[in-house]
Amino acid sequence: MTNSLKKLFPLFLFLLLSSSICWAQQFDKQFDEMLSQEFPAGQPGASALVAVNGKIIYKKGFGMANLELNVKMQPDMVFEIGSVTKQFTAVSILMLMEQGKLKLDDEITKYIPDYPTHGQKISIHQLLTHTSGVKSYTSMASWMPLWRKDLTPLEVIDIFKNEPLDFLPGEKYSYSNSGYILLGFIIEKVSGKTYEQFVEENIFAPLGMKSSQYGSQKEIIKNRASGYQKNEGYSNAEYLSMTQPYSAG
Repeated sequence: MTNSLKKLFPLFLFLLLSSSICWAQQFDKQFDEMLSQEFPAGQPGASALVAVNGKIIYKKGFGMANLELNVKMQPDMVFEIGSVTKQFTAVSILMLMEQGKLKLDDEITKYIPDYPTHGQKISIHQLLTHTSGVKSYTSMASWMPLWRKDLTPLEVIDIFKNEPLDFLPGEKYSYSNSGYILLGFIIEKVSGKTYEQFVEENIFAPLGMKSSQYGSQKEIIKNRASGYQKNEGYSNAEYLSMTQPYSAG
């Protein structure tokens, strides 16, 4: 490196660092404005994190974590993730496939022999891709009065198993929570563990996901954000036993 370059190099580093700081500050302001509008102070909130190439450049909470206790949202609050659960169910099935314990083309009656398929062949792959035709129990009016009951996986399956198929397996796509309930039960049958045990031992623990766990109203979960629903104003979210969304939510 020439003497001229040696003199310019510190200046280049300073300019690079300055531009990075300016870039971060610029986007911090934009993120703040956008998220504070979406989640105003005094209303149910959210936490946001932005990472670039694995480096966290933005992390902040907005709004409230609990309206009754007047607790502001913090970035490390814990939320119920609803149907994002399905990605963990799908990964669990693929883990068992890699272990040679099941095949995606297996018919579900191999693991649930008495499941009524109405003369059709329903595969694990079709459950994963929402192409099975199995009716989603969350669309059934008969399910609504059961929200508060603690049910076993088989009892949840009993809610929808005798319903006619919405279409022939593989014929079309239709989002089905029931399909992912069946996948959770298959995980239990094949692994010999509960769904909760399987995901916590095979996904959360190895990845160091210490703030993630199977949903529970009974257990004390530190930093849990409360859920709300909005009509004319806000009210506490309707109680739903976490045994019912199970491996679908």
